[in-house]
Amino acid sequence: MTDMFHAPPSDAHHPCASLIGGYSATLAGLGPFEPAPHLAVALSGGADSTALTLLTHYWVKGHGGHVTALIVDHGLRPESAAEAAEVQQRMAARGIACVVLTLPTCLHEETGNLMARARQARYDALTNWCRAADVLHLLVAHHAQDQAETAALHHLRGQTEDGAAGMAALSLRSGVRVLRPLLPFSKEQLVAYLLAEPMAWVEDPTNRNLQFRRNALRHSLTEEMRAQLLADARDAGRARATRDVAQAKAAARVILSLTSASVTCNREQFNALPPEHATRLLADMLTALGGGTTRPRQHETRRLYHAMLEPAFTAATLGHCHIETRQHMLHIRREQRKIASGNAAFSPAKPLAASPFWWL
Repeated sequence: MTDMFHAPPSDAHHPCASLIGGYSATLAGLGPFEPAPHLAVALSGGADSTALTLLTHYWVKGHGGHVTALIVDHGLRPESAAEAAEVQQRMAARGIACVVLTLPTCLHEETGNLMARARQARYDALTNWCRAADVLHLLVAHHAQDQAETAALHHLRGQTEDGAAGMAALSLRSGVRVLRPLLPFSKEQLVAYLLAEPMAWVEDPTNRNLQFRRNALRHSLTEEMRAQLLADARDAGRARATRDVAQAKAAARVILSLTSASVTCNREQFNALPPEHATRLLADMLTALGGGTTRPRQHETRRLYHAMLEPAFTAATLGHCHIETRQHMLHIRREQRKIASGNAAFSPAKPLAASPFWWL
């Protein structure tokens, strides 16, 4: 089905022309993209992700590519399957391909933080699909208000340098580039865009449940507080980008070999790094190899780092990894039980030879 009857007005005459132009520039800045790019968009059916899907669809058509919208059905509400089908039909009317990813029922049976487990399961499903389909770019719909809330949550938990910066516009997750091109834009701009299209969306009742910490925080932040949090996040984000460049240069000097399950470093070069670079690099390696989505706790990484500087150090474990020194080398490898678990997050969905890029 084509969207010939749903073509938007030219960008210059669109009621939301400033949003469209700003979005195009922001997304282009998150490249480079391959010729005729195939982009995946995480689509919940809510206003934010619906606007993201439409904006991306029209942008990528102008570059000879296409979008696949990925709808994750958590099955946490009885009506979720019907809502997913409705969203899929709505996108099909615009010529946008959709895939519904249904999460396993065991999500309901486990204990602990349901929202955190659902978020992890959602990202696993999204990135596994991208890997299997050879799609490198996954777009998610976090916007300016989400960024302010994330920075506020990090502040409440005990702010770190990266926490103050909130969410990165570009990050890597299981070998997939996760892009957040809506961070500069407000929810009000996105809703106005949908009304101008016009395009309907789904309201998720869980977003109004104040028992969830983020929802409660959302209602407590004033506009002035959000503005200050966003300004601080932008400053911290620029500082994080500078640290990331320094980190990459440090890794290039230190790392001798890298596979999906192990890394070997020159111990002398690693010990010669400034402590702030060494501990960040160590945390990054443990996170990548151990399959985590967040770094080990800062005090644990620092304790391990200082232990590794001692001549008597031989071995330790942290972040589902085994760390040991042999002669002049530092070896870090994923724990055997993690390799044996067969978790899809730790292995390519396809053999490396079948993929157009390397999975790390």
